This record gives sequence, structure tokens and C-alpha cells, in this order.
Amino acid sequence: MMEVPKHFIRGSEAWEQALDYWRGNPPKTLSTGWPALDFFFKMSPGQLTILGGIANHGKSTFADALMVNMNADHGWRWAVFSPENHPHGVHAWRLIEKYIGKPLMKGPSPSVDEKEMDAAGEWMDDTFSFLTPITVNVDGLIEAIRTAHEERPLQGVVIDPWNEVEHGRPDRMTETEYISESLSKFRRLGRELNLHIIIAVHPKKLERDKEGKYPVPTAWDLAGSAHWRNKADNIITYWRDVAADDNTAELHIQKVRFYWNGRVSPDPIGLIYEPRGGTFTASLDANRNGNWYVSPYQRKK
Repeated sequence: MMEVPKHFIRGSEAWEQALDYWRGNPPKTLSTGWPALDFFFKMSPGQLTILGGIANHGKSTFADALMVNMNADHGWRWAVFSPENHPHGVHAWRLIEKYIGKPLMKGPSPSVDEKEMDAAGEWMDDTFSFLTPITVNVDGLIEAIRTAHEERPLQGVVIDPWNEVEHGRPDRMTETEYISESLSKFRRLGRELNLHIIIAVHPKKLERDKEGKYPVPTAWDLAGSAHWRNKADNIITYWRDVAADDNTAELHIQKVRFYWNGRVSPDPIGLIYEPRGGTFTASLDANRNGNWYVSPYQRKK
């Protein structure tokens, strides 16, 4: 029998996948660690998620918390490109606080002790690879991700933020065309290696309202191109009122491509930030169930 070429699959193979879904085995979806968020959005391998948010408002802290949750609940390993968290020990500091659930800095609250720090070292080594590409452009990042994945299989990637990537687009290529091509490259990589890739993106300049608040950025506000919305599988915006001193924030689920992952949220999902450990609890979870966040390390005790 003639071998089917590798560059296409037959309709019967696609039917077999659909049959498996029909039999009750749909594409895998995984809890984010926040039940209130899971109602609208769950994670899946092989997808591209855009995390929007105003600079210095906390979206990186949320991305860190999500990575910690996905490792604790599902064993996900992550590759991270986050040059704003430099040196890498600064980023490790923030991740360790979320893992242990205590501050590293000594103060009035109980801080991480030596035994916990040793455990955190083993966890960091097993969970994270920090990307240091030779060339900090899209192709250089993709090469670094492949190298990290070959050394040790990954499940997720965070690029935070997009504007820290060097964007040497050709003279005749518009920014819209460049972003479209770049996102296509990352999406193909994610599907090929079964990685969930998260790219943090800042919005273009926003105007404050009469009360001095910034609006919630939409997918159309993200700097550079409408293709952020077109190419992404999921779009989540992190927003908080920086003038309010209440440690609250909001998640707005603005796009979910596949219905098995969730749906657009008609209302924001409230978050409560716990500064001592740098963690979040979904406010609906806390109010309904008293389900406050428990750190992965504390769960093991």
C-alpha cells in the first residue's frame, strides 16, 4: 500500500479524532487553579493566549501566579522570557514567594526559612527555564524555546512583555503584517510542540476618564495590530484601579476560540491580591466558599 505523505492527513484520520471527542474524550482542558476563572476559561496545550494589560499594573504578577498554579496542579514546566525581571534572581524571588506562600524579606510576617528555601531551589530547578536567546528577536526566541524543550519537555512558555522583543521588521513590511507573521510563527510552534504560549502585551496609549481611571483595554487597544485578536486563541486582560488601595484586580476574558475552553465573560472576574506571598484568590471563590489560596508548598505539608 502506498504510504500517505506526511504533509497532509486523510479525512478518515480527522474523523477518528472527532469520533474520540464524540465518545466523551474532547480536547484536554485544565483548571487554572481558580474555580471562578475556570467557569470562563481553562488552559489547553497547543494554544496561544494574549495577556493584555497596562504596564506596571500587575499582569506579570498574575502570569507568575498562573505558572505556579499550573505546575502545582498539573506538573507543567515553563520557559520564561521576562527581561524586565532582571537579574533572574529577582524573578525567582517572586516565584518562590508564590510557591511557599510567604515573603522572602524578613519582617513582621513569617518569612521563608532555610528548609523552605532549599525546597524552593529544587522546585525552581525542576519547573523553570529562563530564556537567554543570543538574538532577542522572534526567530531567536523560537530557537531558544526549542533548545529548552529538547533538554527537558516543556508545557508552557511566557513572553513578557512583547515590547522587549527586538522587532527588526523589513522596510516594506507594515507593523500589522509583521505582527501577523510573528504570531503565526509562535502559534505553529505551540501546536507542533504542544505548548501553551502566553504573550503579555501592553495597550497603546489610553485616555483617563473623568474620575482619572484608565479604561479596561480591549483586544483592539493592544499596541500594533488588530491581529492580536485575530491570531490569538484566547485573550485575557488584567486590570486594576491603581488609585484604589484595596489589593483588588479584575480579569476580563475577551476571547476564547474553542468552546471547550470556556467563553467570553460578561462581567469581570474579581481577584484579591495577597501581598505577603504575592498570590491571588478569586473574590467569588473566597466569598462563596471561603476558598482562599493555599500555596503549593503548604498543600504538601
